[in-house]
Amino acid sequence: MTTASNNILDLFIIGGGIHGTGIAADAAGRGLTTALCEQNDLASATSSCSGRIFGGDILFLENLEINQVSRGLSERHIIRHRAPHLCQPIKIHILNNPKVHSKWSLSFGTAMYHFMAGKDEKEILQQWHQLEDPTKDYPFENQCFFYENLIDDTRLVVENALAAQQHGANILPHQRVISAQRIDQCWKIETQSSFDNTQSNGAPNNQTFYSKTLVNAAGPWAQTVHCDLTHSDSRCEFKNQQLHYIYLEKFYEGNQGYWIQLGHHNVYSIIPVDHNRVMVGPILTDIIDDSEGEKIWQDEFLKPLLQRLNQQFQVNLSPKDVVRHQQQNQLLLNENYPYSTDLTRDHLLDFNCPDGKTPLVSIFGGRLSTYRVVAEQILAMLSPYLPKHSADWTESSPLPGGNFSNDEFELFKLEINRDYHWLDQDIRDRYVNQYGGRTQELLSGCHSLDHLGDSFGAGLYQREVDFLMEQEWAVESGDILWRRTELGYCGGEMDLEGLDRYMRAG
Repeated sequence: MTTASNNILDLFIIGGGIHGTGIAADAAGRGLTTALCEQNDLASATSSCSGRIFGGDILFLENLEINQVSRGLSERHIIRHRAPHLCQPIKIHILNNPKVHSKWSLSFGTAMYHFMAGKDEKEILQQWHQLEDPTKDYPFENQCFFYENLIDDTRLVVENALAAQQHGANILPHQRVISAQRIDQCWKIETQSSFDNTQSNGAPNNQTFYSKTLVNAAGPWAQTVHCDLTHSDSRCEFKNQQLHYIYLEKFYEGNQGYWIQLGHHNVYSIIPVDHNRVMVGPILTDIIDDSEGEKIWQDEFLKPLLQRLNQQFQVNLSPKDVVRHQQQNQLLLNENYPYSTDLTRDHLLDFNCPDGKTPLVSIFGGRLSTYRVVAEQILAMLSPYLPKHSADWTESSPLPGGNFSNDEFELFKLEINRDYHWLDQDIRDRYVNQYGGRTQELLSGCHSLDHLGDSFGAGLYQREVDFLMEQEWAVESGDILWRRTELGYCGGEMDLEGLDRYMRAG
């Protein structure tokens, strides 16, 4: 994009997770020249290991952190209108541990959460009733419950990247920053392709950028990046832990989810990810990376959790029933951090500008549900160093594929079912829920299965692979199977070698 110092970007972002892409979309939409680089694929770290619940986080009510809950619920309402195709309602039953909470306290907390959600709660409830079968008696119906919003976290990252690109941003996955230094009143940033020349899709192996401002949104690596850029530790006090989710074959009937408690700080969600599988977590551990790591993980964390699930649901789960174990390092705010406030409970921003001209903002921690607010906060901090630009705009602007109301989205589903009746219903549903209005672009000109090209199994056709490679930066099979479509769970049904071969040739 730019290799000369007389062509200076307004903003350069390190990190292609939800915060990096959210900031890029916001900045580019304000008319600021923006570039983002990510050393791996988009959403390849913590942003695809989020738990999928996009809401107020009812746990904040335990400490009466009302502002945190209110902010999350407000963002939940906004995202359901910006990207209705990525959102799905869910009813979550709390399987209480009486040693931790009384039933009275849970009843009060869930009632307060329902009240704070207001109109958005009614919309979610209405959608949930369309999914729930009233003739069936589901487990633990007499327990306290609350309604929440599930979101496809990886698709949310990709769509923010698409929004940024549509507004002129340069999105560079598989590009890592090898150096960044202040020079001539701006940042000089050098990047290098994570691939060799044969895999770089024609992009230069090394690139140089100049930018007025720099944002470090490197997620688990934010502390390392900050130290490398400033040659000093951040003032923000965080501890590095590992975040784990396990995936199991579904062991109960219905679309509802559950919260289960093993102790005061051990609350795990059980969330259906499709008709056949559930995701359980988050399980927080210290960094486990030595030779005894697997044994520690199983004996101290996995087996006690499975034992509780077996007792609660009258099943017989063992470690061999785990179909996928997802883990990522995560920076968590130190509980003893002296400057922690309600505004920084889930994330902290470190502003570094010793010369008064070339600012760096590093973001540590953060929640999926407040990514848009964080982007606005960062751009407000950088505003004095940027050219005049438009005001906050993302609250009412739909993400790519989400340009319809909830009612219009239901009509759109009917149109897709009518126009592409020859396509399997499960595939139609997946397309609509993942691509929204872009489904018509994906299927444009297709009138039969033959028009979708070769099949790689599990409903993945050549047409979709081309679409993801051309429009969504997919380079390797894992980019498609584990992030953009999540068809990786069907690995035994897929021609993985054929898919790899096709993508390398492309």
